[in-house]
Amino acid sequence: MVTINGIPLSGILFNQLSSIAVYEGSGIESDAIDLEFAGSGVFGRIALPEPGAEIRVGLGAGLFFRDFGVFVADECEVSNPPLTIRVRGLAKPQTATGGGLAPLHVQKSRSWDEDLSLGAIVEKIAGEAGLEPVVSDLVAGLLVGHLDQIDESDIALLTRIGSELDLLVKPVAARLFVGPRGSGVTASGKPMPAIPLLEADVSRWSVRRSAGEKVGAVVATYRDLVSAEEVEVKAGDAEPERRLRGVFIDAASAQAAAESELARAGRTSEALEVSMPGNALVTVESVVLPVFAAASAGRWVIAGCQHFLSGSGFTTSFSAERLAPQE
Repeated sequence: MVTINGIPLSGILFNQLSSIAVYEGSGIESDAIDLEFAGSGVFGRIALPEPGAEIRVGLGAGLFFRDFGVFVADECEVSNPPLTIRVRGLAKPQTATGGGLAPLHVQKSRSWDEDLSLGAIVEKIAGEAGLEPVVSDLVAGLLVGHLDQIDESDIALLTRIGSELDLLVKPVAARLFVGPRGSGVTASGKPMPAIPLLEADVSRWSVRRSAGEKVGAVVATYRDLVSAEEVEVKAGDAEPERRLRGVFIDAASAQAAAESELARAGRTSEALEVSMPGNALVTVESVVLPVFAAASAGRWVIAGCQHFLSGSGFTTSFSAERLAPQE
């Protein structure tokens, strides 16, 4: 299913659609689509979508069909020979659209009060961009302190916050999502449904192990307003120890930052790569339970995936990071 500015592709346009690629990542690089058309000279006279056009894409079949949501046309290209039209769309608007989506990359200067929660900040930014705010219950009430946004875009501001607290900041399908990175939970804080994978379900898999960052504990500091002193909090009790820069507004914020950094460092040591027949339900932050070999045992959270549909068939590939054992 493909629609452009609300109009479904049909007739000659749909018949000449030769491939659809959907890319999903776990960062602000923005999810993307690539549509490629191939056809005759008659097709070449059909007008290209204009940058800013809203494109909706769905893939799958029956109960396994998934609407990937709205993407905004960013690049449109025609080439010959052979005559090919390619349209690239991003989930993050780069320019205002006819449907009301506004860019997140425009620089702004303003200040945010220290008593504003992360949920309130995301709600305001999403509202200004015409996006639906989706904030995990686990972090919606988090106070991030006074913020100065000086010649800085909204997405850069949220990325700065996300980097400090190891949060996933992601504009996708006309929504702005913020939640714990690599946690395998939904926006409501509930665990993502786990997807079991047998070796017969995939075309190829691999597990890569590396030394990782070897962080045993993380220390963060906050300012105690009563005693007017700086107080340390700690996540983990092993060596080596890492200290976070800066001073946090309160104990809860400092503890959350320390735990997030410890979790981030622990995720870098193992990676799972899988190629498989197309499954549109596979998405970023999904939890997978592979049953391939001892090296793959455990719970993994998907960090990036790609769905590709062409005349050769429908395929899905993804990379995943190992989740810490559940307590």
